[in-house]
Amino acid sequence: MKNSKNHSGLAMLAILTVAIFSGCASTGKVAVPSTETVRYKFVQNDNYKYRQSSEMNQVMIYMGQEMGATVSSMLEVNLIPGETADGTTSLGVTIDTLGITVKSIQGDFVNPGKDVIGKHFMMKLSDIGKESDMEEAAKIKYTIAGQETNLLPSFTMFFPDLPAEAIKVGYTWSKTDTVDLSAGTESATMILTSNNTVTGRETVSGLDCYVISSLITGIRDATSNSAQGTISSTGDITGAGTLHFAPKEGIFVRDVTKIKVDGSLLIPTGESIPLIIDTEYKTELIR
Repeated sequence: MKNSKNHSGLAMLAILTVAIFSGCASTGKVAVPSTETVRYKFVQNDNYKYRQSSEMNQVMIYMGQEMGATVSSMLEVNLIPGETADGTTSLGVTIDTLGITVKSIQGDFVNPGKDVIGKHFMMKLSDIGKESDMEEAAKIKYTIAGQETNLLPSFTMFFPDLPAEAIKVGYTWSKTDTVDLSAGTESATMILTSNNTVTGRETVSGLDCYVISSLITGIRDATSNSAQGTISSTGDITGAGTLHFAPKEGIFVRDVTKIKVDGSLLIPTGESIPLIIDTEYKTELIR
């Protein structure tokens, strides 16, 4: 690396925004309707606990050298639904666990999440999975390797979206979303298109679930300010995911997604550096 001190922020670019995006038994043999409308329908004042883990590996090639960084995270939250009005439910969210580990050429960083454990905020969720009123999440801040971020990116895509139409095994649909993942000194936006198919039904954690498989494409653009100047990145997104949703209970039981960003990094010197980011997210109900 030509001048590691002047470009010390390069290896950290993709970790400034931590979008902590998103047991399986044999196929359950249950009597099901030919078509069924799936909706979130939490029971008011019940407790729902979810665990979300992720691992992000990034690789950059600069001056002929390969530089890498790995970010691992663990998030556990407790959800308490409030009242539902016009298909939208008020959710109280409490952070039970947040741990983040970063391994890079700059060294290893560990954040046990002490600043946010026990913090509480309110948000809203529509019955098809649209998050809203998340200003309180944005106010809860913490640091990753010296960079400030907040809880908003972690919950912007926490709940998988559901189709508005009734579904059955074999049903397909597509959707496109623009997602703002900006936090701290980084502005980041993703435009994602998912092609979804209901591939079957399975029993997961004792709950009868639809299995929904998705193929994902899109683009990601990000800009970050550093002591050396503005750093920006752009990349194409490809990925796949599998969602298990329990229609009777109206909750998602498991969501596993793998995403790859293949793009480039533009540094203050004007140089463009190849950048590849591979991320896997797993979110599951743990009661």
